[in-house]
Amino acid sequence: MSEVPDYDQDEFENKVKIICLGDSAVGKSNHPQQLSTYAVTLYKHTAEVDNRKISVDFWDTAGQERFQSMHASYYYQAHACIFVFDVTRKITYKNLPKWYEELRQYRPDIPCLCIANKIDADMTMTNKTFNFAKKNKMALYFVSASNGTNVVRAFRDAIRAAVAYKESATDIMDQIMEELETVSVEPPTASEVYDCICSLKRHRAPGPDDLPPTLFKVGGGGSEVLTQRLSDRLACIWENETVPDNWGQSVIVPIFKKGARSE
Repeated sequence: MSEVPDYDQDEFENKVKIICLGDSAVGKSNHPQQLSTYAVTLYKHTAEVDNRKISVDFWDTAGQERFQSMHASYYYQAHACIFVFDVTRKITYKNLPKWYEELRQYRPDIPCLCIANKIDADMTMTNKTFNFAKKNKMALYFVSASNGTNVVRAFRDAIRAAVAYKESATDIMDQIMEELETVSVEPPTASEVYDCICSLKRHRAPGPDDLPPTLFKVGGGGSEVLTQRLSDRLACIWENETVPDNWGQSVIVPIFKKGARSE
C-alpha cells in the first residue's frame, strides 16, 4: 500500500474504512476475500447502501498483532471495527478486551461488531453465550470463513454501521479534531475546553462561525481552521440537531491527548 487515503476529502465522500482486530491466525483475512477483494493488508470492496455506491476499505493487521499492539495509523479515520476470535482457540477470545481497550484509546465512539469464526469446526459453539459482545453492546455473528456462513451478513452490517457513523455528528467532531492537528495552534487549557463545551451544551450556537474561539485559539470564528466542507456540514448539524452528549469524548479527550498547556 503506497499511500494511505484521506477519507475526509470530497473524493472519498462515499468511502469508508473498516478495521479488523483480533489475535493472529483467527481467519480475519479470509473474510474480505469472501467479498472478492484483493491485496495483503488493504482489501477493497464496493457496496450499495440506500441506493448509493459505497467504496469500502477493509484493513487487516497482516500479522502486526503478534506485537500485542497496533500502530496508531491503523486506527486513524476508521469508521467501524470488526472483532474476530477463533472458537477453537480460547485465548483469542480472552484477548478481545485488550484489543477493545486499545481501540477506544484512538476511536472512542466508532461502532463495533464481533465475529466468532470457524464454527464449522464445532457447531455447538453457536449455543454458547459470549459476554464480551454483550458487555460492549456489539452484535455477535457466528461465522465460517471456510464455507461462507454469515460472512456476507456480518460485513454488510459492518458497512452500514460505518456509513451511518461517518454521517453522524460524532464523526464530524472527529474530523474537526483531525483538521486541527494540521493547524499550528496552541492547545487550550483544561478550563478553556471545559468552558467551551459547557457553553455549547447550554446554548445551541446558530452556526459554525459561532463556535467559541477559545476551542480553536484563533481570532474571529472557529471556521477559520475548518475546511468549507466541514463548515457546511456543521451548519447542517447545527440547524437540525442538538449538541450530542458525547462531545466530552469527541472533543475534550482528543485535546487532552494532544496535551493541554498548564493553567
